[in-house]
Amino acid sequence: MHGNFAQPLTMGELRGSESTRKAAVVVAKAAQIPLKITDGSGALSLITKDGEIRGYGAVLRYLADSSPGSSLTGHVNQFTCATIDSWLEFSMMELSAHTDECPPSEMIAKALETLNSHLESRTFLVGQRLSLADIAVVCAVDRLMRQGGVAAELTSLRRWHATCLHQPAFEGVLITPSTPLSSSSSTTTVPTTTTTTTTTSSSSSSTTTVPTAAIEEVTEADNAAIALLTQLGAKS
Repeated sequence: MHGNFAQPLTMGELRGSESTRKAAVVVAKAAQIPLKITDGSGALSLITKDGEIRGYGAVLRYLADSSPGSSLTGHVNQFTCATIDSWLEFSMMELSAHTDECPPSEMIAKALETLNSHLESRTFLVGQRLSLADIAVVCAVDRLMRQGGVAAELTSLRRWHATCLHQPAFEGVLITPSTPLSSSSSTTTVPTTTTTTTTTSSSSSSTTTVPTAAIEEVTEADNAAIALLTQLGAKS
């Protein structure tokens, strides 16, 4: 069983392709860990002061455990921790999150149905807050959604995807598909404010656009409220 060693990671160098390193960047942002990102290929790896860590699951777990007091890895009890680990395995075995290649369509369909059923009565995969499980799986699902591989009837899955993408840690990683994740040998900084529609760096500023897939469906109650506000505005 993994333990929380509470050893803050002050800086690490993340290597790997853009698609495989997205989850690691989100974890680092959630845990407030700065990263130097270098484009590469092959297995995801992280260079630390103690040496190199290789492998998708190992890197994500290390980053999540490097923030004292982090709730990402579920250090509440052994069952929660193991359940998060099982979803981390799911992201790799069923959705190929650790590679640049998508699994066969029939495997994807079955995995997405499993996710949708699990999320029918849940906001997040494990517990009541965002965890490493959500980050690992949603990054893989997001790739499929951008390729049109997620059926519209999987409403619980789509709701969960939108909920995750509204978390501050995903800003600039998944909700800005037109903006490169990072240039070679750059440093990812952790924002100190909540999600906004504009991101600014020391060298340039850009406007982020939220894709329609990341916008939650408006309920009938919301429609009624909008209609009422529109009427009031017209009267005033």
